[in-house]
Amino acid sequence: MQSQHANSLARFPARTRLPLRPVPHRMHVVANPRLEESLLGALATQGLLERGELRVRVRDGVAYLVGLAGNLRDKRLAEAVAHQTEGIEEVVNMMRIAPAFLRDDEVFRKHLMGSLASDERLDGSRICVECTDGHARLSGSAGTSAEKRLAEDIAWSVPGVRDVANRLEVASVPPKSEVQTAGEILQGLSQCLGLDLSEVSVEVKGGIAHLRGRVPNQYLCSAAEDLARWTPPVRDVVNELSVQ
Repeated sequence: MQSQHANSLARFPARTRLPLRPVPHRMHVVANPRLEESLLGALATQGLLERGELRVRVRDGVAYLVGLAGNLRDKRLAEAVAHQTEGIEEVVNMMRIAPAFLRDDEVFRKHLMGSLASDERLDGSRICVECTDGHARLSGSAGTSAEKRLAEDIAWSVPGVRDVANRLEVASVPPKSEVQTAGEILQGLSQCLGLDLSEVSVEVKGGIAHLRGRVPNQYLCSAAEDLARWTPPVRDVVNELSVQ
């Protein structure tokens, strides 16, 4: 009987004991106070520490942005500044948009309309404004791409704004030379974005605007491209601007 039982067991191989895998040690996360201080200084230069509740942490080259931003533009600007900070390899933007206060839509619209009308550089009568929960939508027309950009900047400056959708159309203008078009773009870069024209150049060839030179941050780099793209008769933009 015992022999039969032993034979039946022999048909099944003995269970092989697998070696235990070594448990990897938890990766040591290294904080970098020096980079945090550098990033805070760059954010302060842009006024972001004054306009919102913002905290930063840098771990293993990754910058974590936490806190509140007054509007979407400030959130994007904070991320752009972090990306341009030397030593930062990646940015995790966890900021929430929370205006200091929310206004009644009609009160907000009237305030914005008043700001547009009071600026002598704009014809506010050609601009329509719609506001919903702090989101402003601009429609109508602007005389130049610089005026379109200026209207958007004014909208962003109104307290309580959360986002701005700029749907203004640049009014058609008589044909102009490529040199005139480049001059108009340069004027907009100076008047609307405050760029130092000794640091940038614009060349227009075949309807394509070429931007070259240096700008202080990524936000202004993108804004310059938008302004050039909005300038008739520009069809496309080659943005070769570098960030200082």
